[in-house]
Amino acid sequence: MSAREDRANMFVRRCLRARRLRTLATQIGELGLTTAHMVAHMQFEEVTVLLRRPEVIQTAKAFMEILVNMAIGFALVSRPEDIQLHTRQILSAYMLVGFPQHALQTIGPMEQELITLGTTMLDSLEAVRASILTRPIPFIMDASFLRLVKSFVLAMFAYIPRFAEWHGMDFPRMVMRVQNTLRVVLVANLMEPDPEREDQIERLSGILARHAGQQAVDEAKQTALAVAIQHMGEMIIPVIQQQWVTPTFELAEQVAQMSASLVRVGGQEALENLINTIEPPGEPADAPFRDEA
Repeated sequence: MSAREDRANMFVRRCLRARRLRTLATQIGELGLTTAHMVAHMQFEEVTVLLRRPEVIQTAKAFMEILVNMAIGFALVSRPEDIQLHTRQILSAYMLVGFPQHALQTIGPMEQELITLGTTMLDSLEAVRASILTRPIPFIMDASFLRLVKSFVLAMFAYIPRFAEWHGMDFPRMVMRVQNTLRVVLVANLMEPDPEREDQIERLSGILARHAGQQAVDEAKQTALAVAIQHMGEMIIPVIQQQWVTPTFELAEQVAQMSASLVRVGGQEALENLINTIEPPGEPADAPFRDEA
């Protein structure tokens, strides 16, 4: 192959790579995968849904892999042996940077360092993306562009191990926090159904199932059911006892409504078990059906 053919092939490869980068950079913007867009236009729940979308994960992964391979190919960086490119870990930076008050239970020195590293990484990624979108195709891999690529890759290599360390320490607390929150919401929804709570339950159940398995979700539901039945029983017992002592239509109606709610949550068996535990009060002095014998 002649030198001219070599140059022609290199030009074609450069054009293809440039077009691929331009396509991915455009798609990232269209998907809303920028810190500025998220903070200005999205809620935390919307961001968590966005970052789980397969097309978002695939696009981000392809874009970052090209940049990493480019940095290594141009000998800008050497890839540490203990670092793997986990796209979800990198995408989590959008939540940590954009919504730290939602994503973190506490913000200590480690969390603050993680936010700083994540901010540097995302800022450098957006700088690379902006540079790609403003360059003609095929754009020249000049020194200024390669510096941007190097800055992003080095920032990513600094973020990944710190995130893994933090996640390893925070993961058990996160699972416990999600499970406890799910139980609280489940109890509230069992006692007073609310469509908004249903959406929250679905979201929390999905997070917990993904990180701790369906068994953790089932355990939360079982505990919530038992707690709800206990709470409802504690509320209905004094009303039943009062109805026995001083029966009124209002109390009877209240008992009926509360009993129906208990049956809805725990079934007829729950109501029967509750009634069997109630100690009847002493017979009132003016009871109309007292045995005079």
